[in-house]
Amino acid sequence: MVKVVYFTYRGLYADNSRAIYEGLLDRGDLELTHTWLCTAATQPSFPPGVETVLYGTPDAAAVLGDADVVVANDCMSMQWTKRPGATYLQTWHGTPLKRIHHDAPLRPGWLDNPDKDVARWDLLLSPNPATTERLRHAFRYRGPMVETGYPRNDVLSGPERDDVRRRVRTELGIADGTTAVLYAPTWRDDLVFDHAGDQDFEVPIDLTVDAKLAHDLKVVFEVNMDHGFRWEDQDTAGFVKGVYDTTPTSFEPVRHFGANSFVVTYEP
Repeated sequence: MVKVVYFTYRGLYADNSRAIYEGLLDRGDLELTHTWLCTAATQPSFPPGVETVLYGTPDAAAVLGDADVVVANDCMSMQWTKRPGATYLQTWHGTPLKRIHHDAPLRPGWLDNPDKDVARWDLLLSPNPATTERLRHAFRYRGPMVETGYPRNDVLSGPERDDVRRRVRTELGIADGTTAVLYAPTWRDDLVFDHAGDQDFEVPIDLTVDAKLAHDLKVVFEVNMDHGFRWEDQDTAGFVKGVYDTTPTSFEPVRHFGANSFVVTYEP
């Protein structure tokens, strides 16, 4: 029996890890056990029957240390020891549209634990050649990488993509014929680390919709997970991305959209 442990962001049931998990379940011909790392706040969002362990606890360190395969979409800063022979697949979660990790302005001690996690990686996924170069440099990673694309994006080209688009647009109240604009900014290092007072986020562009356009244009504002944004609110990042017609963004995970959408990269 192969033991697989999954981690997404800070304990979510979402993104590439979820796509891989659900793909393995669909196969039905593998002898696997599946354990997800969660938090007390996210645990209720997991489907019934999914085994969960609280991230950052001794139990989490134990299941990680006993795993045959670890699948994560972000660095794990908790302390744990990968056993000999285990495989750690790091999927990451987007195309860097800004500087990240060692390529970003460093704060003393900020990358100490993430760098320990990078040293555990056995394989890193990349969605494209440009990202391969950027991730390798940012993480100082010298291990193998594969440009497979992101598992969460398979829904954008799958046979049910049109049904998914219609369903999610209906759930969001986006009528047929309405152009949907998703504004999805990333978090800003300087605001999060160096802000004074309570403000750690700002909207640097005018999102006002002209009254003449209001009847056939809908702007939806989604912030990064560091400001409470949770992909699993709409099943997966891929489901969300298939809904919108255009997206001004600096947020890594929304870099890839469906054939009927386009992305406007905004980097203030």
